[in-house]
Amino acid sequence: MNNVSLISSTASASAKPPSKTKQAWEFVKKHAKEHHESVNAAYAVYYGQGAMRPVNKGEKP
Repeated sequence: MNNVSLISSTASASAKPPSKTKQAWEFVKKHAKEHHESVNAAYAVYYGQGAMRPVNKGEKP
């Protein structure tokens, strides 16, 4: 009988809404990704598509 309460409490714990910390972290991750993509796009427009990393002579890409 004790196992039933343990299972039901575990199931209810996993069904709770995300915490404020998790929501804040997801917000930061989403906006950091958008910023990174935006900066990469601006760089590609300004410098050209193939100029993301200069390669020196004798260096492997």
